[in-house]
Amino acid sequence: MKIHDVPYRAIVPEKLDGLLMAGRCISATHLGAAAGKSMGNCMATGHAAGVAAAISAGKGIPPRDLKVSDIQASLRADGVSFDALVAQLLSLLSPHSCGDSLCRANQASR
Repeated sequence: MKIHDVPYRAIVPEKLDGLLMAGRCISATHLGAAAGKSMGNCMATGHAAGVAAAISAGKGIPPRDLKVSDIQASLRADGVSFDALVAQLLSLLSPHSCGDSLCRANQASR
């Protein structure tokens, strides 16, 4: 499964407080939405939204006012590894041949 970085702002509605989005409902570009619609990514955003909701309720503050570092700390406590994401992102910076046409298109545009 490919791991995709999803910023917290993608699950927080722009104009509505007290609500978090997850799965295929997150805010993303067309390409980002296509990459993020796998079940693994949907579960990951659901996990993050659930953790954020619990922290928000516990602190009595809206989800948009939470510190991302608090959410990440709670996710790490649940066993989420951000190191795998960092390793994958770093591997994308080095030249490689993965056979993906989008990847070749991105490399050609550099």
